[in-house]
Amino acid sequence: MIPALEPDQRLIALLQDILAAHFAGPILVVDDGTADQTIFNRIQTEFSQRVVVRHHPIT
Repeated sequence: MIPALEPDQRLIALLQDILAAHFAGPILVVDDGTADQTIFNRIQTEFSQRVVVRHHPIT
């Protein structure tokens, strides 16, 4: 599980590194209330088979 608040390109690089290391399990990325969803949208597009994105509700 990777918590993420206002992530940038480094999160994409981290996921690429984890997957390149042949990590066997699913990867969960938790959006902790980020306003700009660009990175999360990219993750869902590029890594949809291996990475699950969940969005923490903003209260």
